[in-house]
Amino acid sequence: SKEKARILFHTDKEWEQLRSKGMEGSSEEEKNYFTTFIQPAIDRAASKGIYAEGLIAKDRKPLELSSIDQLKEYVTAEGLYTPFVHSTEVTIPCQKLQNVILVDTPGINDPDESRSRITTEWIGKSSAVVYLFVANQPLSQADIDFIDVHLASVPPEFMVFALSKADLVNVKSGSISTVEAYVEANLPLNPRLAAREILKGQRVHPISTIAGVIHNLEVKGEPLSEKLRFYK
Repeated sequence: SKEKARILFHTDKEWEQLRSKGMEGSSEEEKNYFTTFIQPAIDRAASKGIYAEGLIAKDRKPLELSSIDQLKEYVTAEGLYTPFVHSTEVTIPCQKLQNVILVDTPGINDPDESRSRITTEWIGKSSAVVYLFVANQPLSQADIDFIDVHLASVPPEFMVFALSKADLVNVKSGSISTVEAYVEANLPLNPRLAAREILKGQRVHPISTIAGVIHNLEVKGEPLSEKLRFYK
């Protein structure tokens, strides 16, 4: 099968809950979230003739995209449809991922409660969890809080830890292997996590999306952009 994407828009109820965050009675954090991110995105869409009335319905309305290249209009900060989207489903032809569903969840501290709820629900339904540290700032307080509270029910053998954005590690911070060693040594010893034997017999995996893009382009014999040549 070929690559394909499916967009799922908010329902009437979810949309009203989201819009209510900009109204009286909401917390300052919720109001700031709405006025800073949601309302400007709605206004930007309206300037192009895109309105909630055509996308939001009582029952969730799906949209099949003919190409995953169109996703940027639905999931990025600049996307005209982004504020109206609840979730997306992407299918790719990959033998290694046959019968596997990967869920990229929102952060648990998102002011939009529906997104935090999605994360909590998927953790409970998952067979395993891949947790991403940011390579140039691993083991933050937010990391420890999340692992301690939201991954409490996940057995340690079903947790995989990775360092995302490994290309951001600079000379001053040491090599990526130095960061790996730091996490592997300190995560299991954290007082809140020590009893759970996290990372026992395992390692932390560094990953870089940019490195993957560069590799794929080179395999295909396609030229690199100036930005990608800089990272290489």
